[in-house]
Parts: sequence; C-alpha cells; structure tokens
Amino acid sequence: MSRQVIVVEADSVPEAIEEGLTRLGKEKSEVDIKILQEETPGLFDQNTEPARVQLTAEGTDLEELIRKLVADMLDLLNIDRYSLNITPGHKKYHVEIITPEASNELIGPQGKTLNAIQSLVEEQINQHSSEPLEVIMDSGEYRRERKEELEKRARLIAEQVKRENQEIELQPMIDLERQLIHQVIEDIPDVKAHSIGEGENRRIVILPRGKS
Repeated sequence: MSRQVIVVEADSVPEAIEEGLTRLGKEKSEVDIKILQEETPGLFDQNTEPARVQLTAEGTDLEELIRKLVADMLDLLNIDRYSLNITPGHKKYHVEIITPEASNELIGPQGKTLNAIQSLVEEQINQHSSEPLEVIMDSGEYRRERKEELEKRARLIAEQVKRENQEIELQPMIDLERQLIHQVIEDIPDVKAHSIGEGENRRIVILPRGKS
C-alpha cells in the first residue's frame, strides 16, 4: 500500500489542514497531521510567515491499480489471454504484458497502442502518488528491439548530419525514446540534439555542434 504525503502552506494551521484534506480527499480521522510551522504574526496582524502542515494518508495500492487499468484496456482490445509481471523500481514500474495472441494489435504501428496504454496508466497512477512515477510498459521484448532500432537510427542520422552539415528533425517520440536518442547523441562527436514541440508532438532535432 502506498502512502500519500503532502505539505501545505496557508495563512493558518486550520486553513492548511482543511486545504490538505480537500487535496487528499480524506477525512481528518483518516490522516496523520504534523504541524511543521505555526503562522507567525507580523505588524498590523498580518502574517509574515505562513503555517506549514504535513499530512500523511494511506493511499491506493498502485500495483493493484495498474493491474485493473491494464485489464480494462486489454478488454477493449478483446485480449483475454494474458498475464502481467509488474516490477517496482525507483520511482517507476516496469510492466510486462505476456500474451500468446494479438501481440501486434497490442503493440500497434510503431508501438502506438502500447505507448498509449503506458501513457494512460502513468497518468492515472500519478493521481494517487505523492511523487512523480514512471511506467514502462512492454510486451514481447518490444522495448529492447525498439531500443536497438533507435540507437542504430540515431547513429546513422548523426553521420548524415555531420556529412551534410545540416540539422535533421526526427518524428515525434515518447519521453522514454527521446531520452534514449539524447544519450546516444551525447557520445557522438561533432553533433548535438535538443527537443522541440509540446505534448504528443514533442520531437528531437539533431544538428552539428556549434549551430543553434
């Protein structure tokens, strides 16, 4: 069972507690409350230092939540023969979907279906966590194969950038894949990379060092 811990600042301790309970969606009896700092009155009864309160509550079992979310999504894909291996890590969960059927449908073109499931699960569990968590969803060693493919492509494009002395813009990618490209490019002389765009349109540009 995960724990939710938040720190709230307000003009007074009661206000900080009330705001914290609202944010957690809990009753006072369900929360452990620790006063970190009382409000400090200043001139003319105005507070110069706000009150700070820490609230701790038992949270959702994130592993069980992941299982339910994945099950719901696989049901929409009409995939009913599968098992899940969920491995917690440091601020992340590795989720392996093992299925003898419809693996191509589960992964989708360029991993789009698998990436969408990953994004939705990550978004949902972060609503129940006091710190940002990452979800890495995999099936049939897709992530390993995709990693090898992206590393090879990054090196080929880097050589093209150096040869033509021109920047090249890649297709939009998820955070995990962009991080991989950045790591590969960092080790290649005379080229660099940066990300542009927002949301699902976030993508990498590889360019010669010295150009901006």
